[in-house]
Amino acid sequence: MKYAWICLVLGTLITGGCAEGPLWRTGQYAPWARKKWEAEEAFADTLFKKKRLMSEIVERGTAGGLQEKNAAAEELADYALKDPIVLVRIQAVRQLGNLDCPASHDALRQAGRDPEPQVRMAAVDAWRRMPSEVAVPALHHVLNSESHIDVRLAATRGLGDHSGSAAIAALRVALSDPDPALRKRAMQSMARSSGEKYGEDLNAWRQYADQMAGQGQPQVAEKTDRLLR
Repeated sequence: MKYAWICLVLGTLITGGCAEGPLWRTGQYAPWARKKWEAEEAFADTLFKKKRLMSEIVERGTAGGLQEKNAAAEELADYALKDPIVLVRIQAVRQLGNLDCPASHDALRQAGRDPEPQVRMAAVDAWRRMPSEVAVPALHHVLNSESHIDVRLAATRGLGDHSGSAAIAALRVALSDPDPALRKRAMQSMARSSGEKYGEDLNAWRQYADQMAGQGQPQVAEKTDRLLR
């Protein structure tokens, strides 16, 4: 009786409940599971190939001059703005951050309007790796226009990677945001950007930002307007 029960359990696992178990990938016992596996493998293979192609595009662009960078950025823009797979768009947008040129700037501005927050966050990550003269106005625009809190937090953090009065002026708005996480991130970014040590004294940071605003705010406003034209 004991052996009969064990055989019954094993038979049940093999033919039914074990479809997602150790043997399901063979597809021998569950054809629907095999189709699922094949679909996953096809997706992974497609993603891997596109990532490799994008890396090659960036290598060609960075090895040349401005013309080559623009051409590479335009190729990446096709993936970043048109590919139906979100993970591909994310990877392409991140790669655009390795190409500082007008075509990449334009593609990143468009990627910043992607319906997926993860893609917009990838655009923020790309901007923060750009030179300050283009990164600060772009991140300032994201901070002022974005509605998703995670993207705004990423932009606030990114501004901390850039020093100078323009970055401090761009962070000013976050100090008065109703979200406490954004206010805290703004203070942390100001500390990294400026080297000042006011800790979590919000009023002290506001006073410091006000002092710097006269120097940085006109630069930010002018550059942001030029960037978005």
